[in-house]
Amino acid sequence: MARKALAVSNVAGVLEPDGVLFGASVLGESGAHNWVARRVLHAFNRRGAFDNLEDSERLLRGMLGASFEQVEMSTVGSIARSSPLGTLGD
Repeated sequence: MARKALAVSNVAGVLEPDGVLFGASVLGESGAHNWVARRVLHAFNRRGAFDNLEDSERLLRGMLGASFEQVEMSTVGSIARSSPLGTLGD
């Protein structure tokens, strides 16, 4: 999560005041995965295509909240969608 937090912080640092950041993340072990999705999730993490086994909505919200004033987040199935607003550097 530290690498992701650094990337988000870097983006927040150059985002215009009226700029918009949005994203989505496949939740890791905490996600509502069926058995096929769980196997694919682990395979992608083993191969290095994903790095999200420990990602949870709580951790993602905290990471985004460290750089943004407000974090709008919703979870659909095992996907967390986010749209943070107002960089803390403003």
